Amino acid sequence: MAKFKTTIVIIGFFFCWVATCKGQNLMKDNLRSLSLILQKEINKKGIKLSQPITTFSKIENQISWSSDSVIMRKFDSDIRNEVAIQDSFLYEIRNFYDAEENQMLIDVYKGYGKINETLFINLGVNAIFKGGMKSYLDKFSQHLSPSYFESHSLKDTLIIAMGNVKDSLLGIYGNNESLVDETNKFWKKYQISHRPAIYYGKPIFNTYSFEIKSNGGNYEVDCVEYEEYLFATYADNSLYMIKGMHTGKADEWSFVYDRKSTWCQFLGRKDVQRVIAHYGKKNINRLLKILFESKNLSRTYSVILLKK
Repeated sequence: MAKFKTTIVIIGFFFCWVATCKGQNLMKDNLRSLSLILQKEINKKGIKLSQPITTFSKIENQISWSSDSVIMRKFDSDIRNEVAIQDSFLYEIRNFYDAEENQMLIDVYKGYGKINETLFINLGVNAIFKGGMKSYLDKFSQHLSPSYFESHSLKDTLIIAMGNVKDSLLGIYGNNESLVDETNKFWKKYQISHRPAIYYGKPIFNTYSFEIKSNGGNYEVDCVEYEEYLFATYADNSLYMIKGMHTGKADEWSFVYDRKSTWCQFLGRKDVQRVIAHYGKKNINRLLKILFESKNLSRTYSVILLKK
């Protein structure tokens, strides 16, 4: 049996775009037929994989497996017959349990290079304000004068949504209109600079949740939550954003996307129908279409609505 090893060095600087082309491998669908063959057989025979990701390579027509080699060996001939599988490259088989349909979703992806190759891969970095979060919070606290806190509630929250391009502010959301107005003035006054998050070499969207507290003239502003989103659209004066979940369903408005499905199959899922019924087809259809055409990872996704 051939042995293989790849050394991966992950680096996290916003200006590193080495993995831009590498990340796009996740979106290509030239291994769909092989994915469907493995998915059908694995579900039919009730095969249980020990890891969410199993890697393999083809070396001189021999298949080497990183794990589950005994049970995966039966698929060697399918892999050899797949013309898209290149010799000496690493490939990933990702499995995800679809609870709604009670089946395993299996996807085959081309990996990050050849065997025995050292790679520098930017899997992703968080979004960041120029100067960092502390600098942003200090400026924001100074902008909100003590007199503001004396005349308003003791505790308020804000959500700031950022786009996937530099300095792109999508919106400021909160129940306190005067606080939202003050925050908009703050952004205009200081021309806040912001760099988007990076996911597999691609810029994505994100939100910040801020908590503003006041107690007898003493006050503080904290960032209490940070979330990243793959796609975002506006509809009916509201912002709809979608993110991938790493585990099971997050809430009743989450759903599973299978990158191998057709558009009609995707829309026909019960969980997708629940999301459409909740948000309205005219509001959510475009966002779902963007996800479908992205051929992103098969897994659970969740939608949020931000409304002014």
